[in-house]
Amino acid sequence: MTLIKRAKSQPEAFIQLYDAYVERIYQYLLRRLGQPEVAEDLSSQVWEKVLKKISSLRSDEELGFASWLFTIARNELNQYFRRHKKEEVYALPEILEDESKGPGDLTRETSNVEVIRQILVVLPKKQREVVEFRYFADLQNKEIAKILKVSEKTVASNLSRGLKTLHERLSAIGDFS
Repeated sequence: MTLIKRAKSQPEAFIQLYDAYVERIYQYLLRRLGQPEVAEDLSSQVWEKVLKKISSLRSDEELGFASWLFTIARNELNQYFRRHKKEEVYALPEILEDESKGPGDLTRETSNVEVIRQILVVLPKKQREVVEFRYFADLQNKEIAKILKVSEKTVASNLSRGLKTLHERLSAIGDFS
C-alpha cells in the first residue's frame, strides 16, 4: 500500500506526507510572495485543504499527489493575489533599471534570490510559472506538465525559453553574486 493511499485513512501516514512536502510548499509560496508571514498563512491553508480533500484524491502515486498538492498551492496563491488585488509579479527594482549602478551596488541593495524573483517579471506567464515550479518548488517537468495541464514538451520548451531570457537579463546586470 502506498504512502498516499495510507494517508487517506491513517493520520501517521498523512504526517509523513506533510513532513515530506511542507518545506517545498512553503518555499514555493515564499519565493513567489517574498513575505514569510503570508507564505506561512497560505501554506497552512494549503495543508488544511489537503487534509479535508485527500480522501477524494484519485491517484495513489506520489507524482499524482505532488501535482495535486502544488495545484492547490498555486490556486491558493492566485486567490491571495485576487483577494488582495496584488499583482502576481513585482515591478523590477529601480536598481535594475539604473544602468549606472554596478554589481556591487546590486548585492548591497538586494539578495540574489530577490533579484531573480523580480527579474521573472520579464517572462510571459507560462514561462514564468514553469521556471517557478522547476526552481522554486523543485518539481520535475512531468509534475509541472500535470499541474499546468500541458505536455512535457511544452514545459521543456517554456523552461528553455524562460531560462534563456533570464540568462540574458542577468548577463546584462553583470556578475551579481
